[in-house]
Amino acid sequence: MGALDNIIGLLNARPRGWGLLDNSEPSPIAPRTPSPHAAPFGLGALKGAAEGPQQKPALGSLSPVDNLPDMGAPLIGDGGQFSPGTKSGNRLFGTGGEERYQLWPERIARSVLAAARDGMTAAHDAMTGELPMWAEDPETGEIHTSPQAIERARNLAGLLVGGGMPGAERGAVGAAGGKLIVPQEQLFDLSRLSEVPKVKQFDLPRSELPQGVPQRIVDITNDPGVRDKMLETISSGQKMGGANWFNTEPLRGSFGAELGKDRGNEAYRMYMEMVGATTPRSDVGTNVRNASYYYSRLMRGEGVPAVGEKNPQPYGHLAQRLHQMNAQRVAGSGFDPLKTPKPPSFVENLVGNQQPVSVDMHAFRLPAILAKDSRFLKTAYQAGKNAPKQNLQKMLANGEISMEEAANRPAYWQAYPREGEYGALEKYYQGLAKEVGLTPAQAQASAWLGGGKLTGLASDPTKPFLGFLNDRVNLTAAMRGETPTETFRKFIRGQAPLLSLGGVGAGLGATTLGQTDEPD
Repeated sequence: MGALDNIIGLLNARPRGWGLLDNSEPSPIAPRTPSPHAAPFGLGALKGAAEGPQQKPALGSLSPVDNLPDMGAPLIGDGGQFSPGTKSGNRLFGTGGEERYQLWPERIARSVLAAARDGMTAAHDAMTGELPMWAEDPETGEIHTSPQAIERARNLAGLLVGGGMPGAERGAVGAAGGKLIVPQEQLFDLSRLSEVPKVKQFDLPRSELPQGVPQRIVDITNDPGVRDKMLETISSGQKMGGANWFNTEPLRGSFGAELGKDRGNEAYRMYMEMVGATTPRSDVGTNVRNASYYYSRLMRGEGVPAVGEKNPQPYGHLAQRLHQMNAQRVAGSGFDPLKTPKPPSFVENLVGNQQPVSVDMHAFRLPAILAKDSRFLKTAYQAGKNAPKQNLQKMLANGEISMEEAANRPAYWQAYPREGEYGALEKYYQGLAKEVGLTPAQAQASAWLGGGKLTGLASDPTKPFLGFLNDRVNLTAAMRGETPTETFRKFIRGQAPLLSLGGVGAGLGATTLGQTDEPD
């Protein structure tokens, strides 16, 4: 899959250069006037993570970043050798005393452009929309690389690798091997992620209906059989590393080391807010990457994209308008947790407050599927964009589908709570967490992993959020011919967002933590 992965990366990259931004120092963040109705969950709402919620400062309260002092030695060691000991790899990246002659993407672009029409039109077609980059998985509702993009990549990959070239070194970089060697530098200490961050733990406000909790939620949350299955699922997921998933304290430390404690903590929060803004219908890798684009714009004082503005490749998304709406909220008055409970809950979990619960698609579906409760089946299910809508509840009642069939089809089940249901499900997960001795966020993440086969989760169950970020930095460094340390520092300073993972292998048919397939 190496050549295919890299061609998808080519399609996702901008035609004119592999880095979206230059390496010049960013401009200061322009002062803004905060909304008089500012909610306490927007950018920089926590000046220090341990201080709890407070009024959100204006974006301009962050210190200018165009005059950052020389930080001296990198905040982490300058490692990341590309294919150590391999002459072709060292020549490619200018390591090991070899002079860099040309990046692999440059060579591939030139050779493919000269060889086939696909090579001449792929980037243009992606930019103009003639080649759709995204498609919705009818099984799970998730967004993945489109079949058209995959087919184009396969055609190009055939040109790159063909039947193999005699004498080509196994795994060599370039047309013969067709594989971009990505460094695997570990940027974070992951040994203590199971610990609860030393920040204030608090609940977010939730809306309630005057008539109380809807009956279907009352029924599944009070079913002892479902509760036992949920506890078993959480225990299974805990063994898979669920308790580690949300802890990002090592990243907070990196921001502080690069920008100073106060400014670093605010910038760290800003990035996580953009992760929350871009999480709907995104896999984690895409979420990490697109959030870095919105974050870098704010750090340079450019503001977030207007709703409807076309993001440059590779930062577009099928749910881009929703992402832009969320980003506008974050950059303005902030999320209202009563109206949009999931994004601010996800952000709070990522910055260390593990008391709220991110009730996303997987967290919502799991107890419903375990209960085999037909009230949670979709009433307007579509197998594809042009397929007729089907009322699965009626089809079940009429015997057209069986409950066993429905239980094995995650896309058959509703994906988000209705009004008045979020808070009740949050309390349910909080109660389960106490029984197993975990925080609510740890219990929820463990349920994600342990129940992934039921809800459609197919991502790496051993990888926490920081693992996805680490992979993205390494991949970006390889594409730009930088060390991971250089790429990481540019990302933190807002000088250059992260690039595409080249993601066919990252997940056709996969769904990942922190997703939802409906507007939050």
